[in-house]
Amino acid sequence: MTNAVLRLHVASAAGAASDSKGRVHRSACGWTESTLTGTTRPQPAIDAIVLDAPAGSAVAGQVVDFEVTGAVTAGDGTYCLALDTTSSNGVQYDSREAGGGGPTVLVTVAP
Repeated sequence: MTNAVLRLHVASAAGAASDSKGRVHRSACGWTESTLTGTTRPQPAIDAIVLDAPAGSAVAGQVVDFEVTGAVTAGDGTYCLALDTTSSNGVQYDSREAGGGGPTVLVTVAP
């Protein structure tokens, strides 16, 4: 593997935009999608190292790429990431339930 990018889509809902796209970190994988809710969300251990923090503001409908190659280190497997921000108005990204605008990971491999 030569490159990994987390691609997120800023939601189109009112208030989804922000003056910051956020920051991505490695995190612990202490949750499952089937049991995750707003009240059961874990507080996973988040690595202090920022993998990427794209410059500029996040605009509704925009696609934002986060370089996460540094988190994908052991080949096939499960990798967990966390987003945070230093802004007081965090961006809202679409989830996979949004249809075509859900998160994707783009992996480039050497031939």
